[in-house]
Amino acid sequence: ALRGQFYDVFLEQNGGFYGQQHGAVPLHIQLNLNDSSTCIVNQTLFDQKDLSVSAELLDIHGKLISEEKVPASVKANSVTVLRKVNTQLVTDDVFFLRLRLKDKDGALKDENFYWLAKAGKNYEKLNELKPVELQIESDQNAAQLSNPSGETAFFIRLKLVDEKSGELVLPVFMSDNYLTLLPGEKKKITIDRSLLPESVKAKSLLLVAEGWNAMPKSVKID
Repeated sequence: ALRGQFYDVFLEQNGGFYGQQHGAVPLHIQLNLNDSSTCIVNQTLFDQKDLSVSAELLDIHGKLISEEKVPASVKANSVTVLRKVNTQLVTDDVFFLRLRLKDKDGALKDENFYWLAKAGKNYEKLNELKPVELQIESDQNAAQLSNPSGETAFFIRLKLVDEKSGELVLPVFMSDNYLTLLPGEKKKITIDRSLLPESVKAKSLLLVAEGWNAMPKSVKID
């Protein structure tokens, strides 16, 4: 049952696969949904000091509501629980939370993005997102995905297809997928096609990006 939440018999991965991929990084920042506190999970053998954590609350259109930054440290093979996320300034039923963990030099160590709803509310407000046209550039092993619009591009899925038939090409593994880009943001995604048969690699392939409110966009991949 757990495997079925990650990929199917054709090795097509779903959102659960990439969610677990984020959650399993050795040094991880996360939200505890039961009490709204943030915590750092350190699965390494070393103490991690001089860290900084930022918590950004945003409305669904990507407008910053508030941001909190706190210093932090965590011992080896342990969890450090930080303060609760303050949502008092949030007025909408649905909102976003982005957690970022950086080292003392400001390098990003981990990032997690949550979409949240107030108690008793659903995610119907996401239907108010305006259509977005993504931009995508690619080479053999990577793609640069960007959102040049003034609207959030929500829950973007990347996939590889046969240009002639339109059929999904599998198995292909990406460094991230089912992601959200706020207005003006861009992200580089690496693409692993090493398990594809040579006969498939020789075909003309398209990398397609589509999302909740993102119109399908494709680019030929060499």
